[in-house]
Amino acid sequence: MSTTSRPATPNQSHLLIGLSSLIFLPMLAVVMISYTAHQTTPDHGPAWRAFVFAVAVGVIMGGVLVRAVPTFGGTVPALAPVRGAAALVPFVALAVVFLVGRLVHQPVPVTTGFLAGVDAVLAAVLLLRSLRSR
Repeated sequence: MSTTSRPATPNQSHLLIGLSSLIFLPMLAVVMISYTAHQTTPDHGPAWRAFVFAVAVGVIMGGVLVRAVPTFGGTVPALAPVRGAAALVPFVALAVVFLVGRLVHQPVPVTTGFLAGVDAVLAAVLLLRSLRSR
């Protein structure tokens, strides 16, 4: 048995990240359903509207990640300052989403929706890329 190891191919990386994103989506659904089930107000509309809005923002962020991050199959921006800023964009976006959630008094639905949107895009795109390359 050989003891040498090889690094993962890009297709294997896409498959692994896509599957982990796919597994994370049901957990986010459980969080959101549990949150609305334990709300003290009978009206769950504002929480679900905040969730849907945050999913849309998360889908946009997922699209940016797929286009600009080489791990996800994107291309690196040419300018060095843009590359440096691109490394911080996901963290800043998550902080802004959480802040907006606090301002609208719906931090859990907004944060959960944002993560669900990003994960949905990553799961779909990366799994399709890994299957297409076979």
